[in-house]
Amino acid sequence: MMTKIQRTLASVIVRSGSGALLLKRAQPYAEFIKHDPSTQLGMGLWELPGGGVEFGETPQEAVVREASEEIGLLFDQKDIKLTDCCAYTLKGSKCESHRIHVVYEVNMNAPVQVLLSKEHVAHVWARDADALQGLKMIDEIRKVVVASF
Repeated sequence: MMTKIQRTLASVIVRSGSGALLLKRAQPYAEFIKHDPSTQLGMGLWELPGGGVEFGETPQEAVVREASEEIGLLFDQKDIKLTDCCAYTLKGSKCESHRIHVVYEVNMNAPVQVLLSKEHVAHVWARDADALQGLKMIDEIRKVVVASF
């Protein structure tokens, strides 16, 4: 039997003079691991800093918390701007996850030092849509990032 999950996620396009920040996942997505421990779904994908909105949390609070946890970047909610929202479904062998993804943007004036958590293995600064070519990404997230250039 297929388990169906709905998640609300919040991510941030971090901009600096270097471009827009993307992170490469080191781990499969948590909701899939719970239902199919051998899954690799999500591993190796390029994504934005962000994650799940926790119970009682706003998407803005979630994106500030996640950026701090995932890359060591601190900023205030007043500094972010709502950029886009998309929805997509990911399917594993035993789990299906419908994701509603709220995307914000923050412009950093100073150079950003990225401190990766165990969730990610690499980062890249993309300067334009061409920089996303060849990167393994969820199509809807790629479209949001491309539209932001």
